[in-house]
Amino acid sequence: MIKLIDILKEIKTHQKKRIGDGEHGVVYNVGKNKVVKKSNQNDGFSSDEIKYYKIYNKYPNIFPHIYKLTKDYVIMDKLDSPGKQLMDVYEFCDDINIWRKEDYMRKIYNSIKDNNFETFNKILEKSKELNETQIYNTLKKCLNFCTELYKMFQNTDIDLHLSNIGMDGNNNIKIFDISIK
Repeated sequence: MIKLIDILKEIKTHQKKRIGDGEHGVVYNVGKNKVVKKSNQNDGFSSDEIKYYKIYNKYPNIFPHIYKLTKDYVIMDKLDSPGKQLMDVYEFCDDINIWRKEDYMRKIYNSIKDNNFETFNKILEKSKELNETQIYNTLKKCLNFCTELYKMFQNTDIDLHLSNIGMDGNNNIKIFDISIK
């Protein structure tokens, strides 16, 4: 039997602007700086998803702030995803034919994991050579972010790609949707 409260929640959710969806839920704007991700599963988020959301506030340099977490939805800071700076790096890599049409965040993470920075260093050097200061600085931010992420999840394969990261209001890179494979 459907409860009245569930019907009211559904109506309230659909009045918000839908900004994305994925395997585990649908994301809506909640004001200017927050989003709500509503589980698309009848029984809500899985215990693993809940476990990962619970660590977000412990690592504010990696994850957006969580304001409220329930079995059915999570309210968190809104990120600019992937954001102009991150897309500029993607286009730069494409322009210089290194990691062309590939997700460079995954490549940087794997460089750390494999302790092989040869290709990453070529991109950095090319950005310096071409006087692309913003690209250079963003690449350094990406490296620092991926290093912190790797420290947390060593020896695990995380689902990292440009579709699940973004920039917060202070231009810090954060990951808003994480899955461990």
